[in-house]
Formats: sequence, C-alpha cells, structure tokens
Amino acid sequence: MIFSSAGHCNARGTKNEDSGAVGINDRWEADETVKLRTRVNEILRSKGYNVTEDEPTESLREYLGRIVTGPASVVVEFHFDADDNASANGCSAFVMDDANASSQAFGKELTTAIHETIGVRVRDGGDGDGIEFESDSHRGRLGLVHKAGATALVEICFISNPDDMTKYDANFEPLCQALANVIGKYEDLIK
Repeated sequence: MIFSSAGHCNARGTKNEDSGAVGINDRWEADETVKLRTRVNEILRSKGYNVTEDEPTESLREYLGRIVTGPASVVVEFHFDADDNASANGCSAFVMDDANASSQAFGKELTTAIHETIGVRVRDGGDGDGIEFESDSHRGRLGLVHKAGATALVEICFISNPDDMTKYDANFEPLCQALANVIGKYEDLIK
C-alpha cells in the first residue's frame, strides 16, 4: 500500500492552518505540498494503485497514528525547503539514520527524478546520492521516516529560491508523473 502525504497539509483556511515554509510571492509550503500530493496521488490511482493520504483537518501526529504501514508499504511525504539565502537551492530526501536499503534507494530515485525532471541540483550529506539522514534535519527527528516500508521525506526544491520555483512551475506535470512512476515502481517491487 502507498501512503502519500503533504507536509504541512493544513493549508490556508483549514482548521489547523500551518503555512510551513513561506517563499517568494507569499507562496506557502502547505499549499504547494497539497497541490503536488493531490496530483501525484491522482496519477497513482489512475494506474490502479491503492493510496492513503493525509486529511486537511488532521495533524501530523493524528495522521501517523491513523496509518498502519508494514514492510510492503511505500511511505512518502512531500516538502519544500526554505532559506534566508535566496540562492540556496536543490532537492533532497530524508531517511531514518539507520534506514533500510529500500528507503535509501527510494529516496535516491525520488531526488534523481526531481533533478532530471525540473533541473534542480541534488543536495545531500556529501556523497552525491541525494540522501540526508534525519539527525541532520532541522528537527533532528522526523516521525514519518520511522514508519515501516520504503520510506522517505522528500524536499522538492527551495520555495525561497525564484529559480527553483520557476523550474518547478514550468515542469509541474512532468514532475508529478516522474514522482508517481518512482512511487509505483517501489510499490510493485516490495508488495
């Protein structure tokens, strides 16, 4: 089963409104992740995949408590990064510090798909694979990456970088297709 969620899914006007990162032209991470997750999930469902997603009225804690994953699950959450330095750019995927090989490969393929589709650079811990570990994140611990299965939290690009967002906007549909292809591939591999 596929579990696909939008970081900070409580977009404008919802009960628990949470902007997440705020970028150029007052673009909210919450709005962008919901838009991206919704389209990726539409593509997956059109291909016959069973997808569970987060609800706009629930907190991350409620979502993580609701979903039951296992070794044959694919778990992904979409995010956008931000930085005070408007030239900060790129994509990356966070996995648990002692992530299994499936999670690491899944994260790497997601960042490769982003890089190849929209042309942003791949960021990582220094070895060029697009993978970062949760202990290197701003929070130090990321609840989602502890779910069973092939699991990754992916940062699409920097919402604070005009060039990253121009590339994202210009290639939104091909990006959604590419992400759905990677997610579907892992669902087929591990079920």
